[in-house]
Amino acid sequence: ERDSRVMEEVEITTTEQVEIEDETPGTPSVSGIAKQRLEYWRIFCADGATLPNLRKKTVNGDLKFTTVRSIVWKVLLGVLSSPAEPLSPLPHQNWIAEMKSKRDAYAKLLDQYFVDPHAASRHLDPNVSNPLSLDEESPWQQFFANADLEKLINQDIERTYPEHEFFEKPEVVEAMRRILFIYAKEQPQVSYKQGMHELLATIIFLLHREAINISKQNKPSEAGEVELFDLLNSEFIEHDGYSLFFKLMEKVQGYFLFNKEEGKIQKSVFKETSIFSEADESSPVVEKSRYIQNKLLSQFDSELSNHLQKLGIAPQLYLLKWLRLLFGREFHLEDLLIMWDALFGYSNDLALVDYVCVAMILFIKEPLMETEYTTVLRRLFKYPPVEDVFLFVERAVALIQRPRATPVTPVTPVKNVTHPHVNVSQVNEPRSPQLETKQGSIFQRTIPPATSWKLKQKERGPQSNGLLTSQHGPRNMA
Repeated sequence: ERDSRVMEEVEITTTEQVEIEDETPGTPSVSGIAKQRLEYWRIFCADGATLPNLRKKTVNGDLKFTTVRSIVWKVLLGVLSSPAEPLSPLPHQNWIAEMKSKRDAYAKLLDQYFVDPHAASRHLDPNVSNPLSLDEESPWQQFFANADLEKLINQDIERTYPEHEFFEKPEVVEAMRRILFIYAKEQPQVSYKQGMHELLATIIFLLHREAINISKQNKPSEAGEVELFDLLNSEFIEHDGYSLFFKLMEKVQGYFLFNKEEGKIQKSVFKETSIFSEADESSPVVEKSRYIQNKLLSQFDSELSNHLQKLGIAPQLYLLKWLRLLFGREFHLEDLLIMWDALFGYSNDLALVDYVCVAMILFIKEPLMETEYTTVLRRLFKYPPVEDVFLFVERAVALIQRPRATPVTPVTPVKNVTHPHVNVSQVNEPRSPQLETKQGSIFQRTIPPATSWKLKQKERGPQSNGLLTSQHGPRNMA
């Protein structure tokens, strides 16, 4: 009955009023909140609102246009609890208390790490607490020790999504700086690495867009609204951003370790590193990259896998970026939200990531079969835009469900091959992959068989360049 009443409220508004179309995040309109209320009820509270059903919705693309995505991520990443029994209803009644506990914990971390040395020195011995003191108990020692880390974080934040004015807002910059700083201090074995700021940026962008500004004119009126308003309260965007980022980093922090021993280091070492830096040969991300290109890809297309190895393409040169940023530089920010839905929803260990990488490599097989090293590497560095990134989710799921080919012994790369320094901006653009655009062919739920991986181009008008271009444009920053 309540669901029907909420639906009636939503139906009286137009589509333009309900949808939050502005790319810049902001507080939803009243009609936008009505849609959020309905979606919250259907996804988390109605009959059949279980964790398996939620995961199914993300992988099927049913939440592409949801306005409560941040709550979905909180559940999938473990910020909010889910039942031990998979078929049990989601315990949404507990979520307000759970978020209050996490927000209080973050507030304590703010007090702990952001100390004004002037204020902290008032009640201490002046000989100990002064800017020139070397005493470890001096608050000035902590202040100066933090300066290098803050400088490194600030440099990266200033470069975050330069095409989006949203990330230039002072309140956004400061929130990201504090979150990344606290994470580095709380996780000294990982500390801060370049690229983490882009993961956080996606989270902060989403939280701002879905946030509800609670005021005297905009208050929840019943139980379901109380939960929704609390979980999306604009006052706690930074607190919730830290909780989501922390949980996400639990799953991907191995990608940011430069060698196996780094995770055991108990003292932070702050040094500037590039997201494109080649990690140590023993690092988890290099091992993962080799597995994806040389083993997993070989199970589905041994010809392509062996060709890349023959050329001497080191998989970490391009996969390091894909993995660390979860494809953040390959797709537009709006499309990335949809991709992350499926990555988080498919499994707790983000197993779908490996298969999305394979699907993306297979999708551009034709230009990758070129014999010129620089041409192939450039295409991997600058991935072409596509109409709908969910194509790769469908392909990845199909690969998981597809029978594997008999593994072929990988080709040993030619030793002592020296390649010229690759300046991506000076390499000629390789010819674009030919894509099929026939209605329903590449976005259908039933994935074509293996023989369809080499996509054919449909006849196009004279202005077409052979690529399916996203309405948002490419997000590649290489």
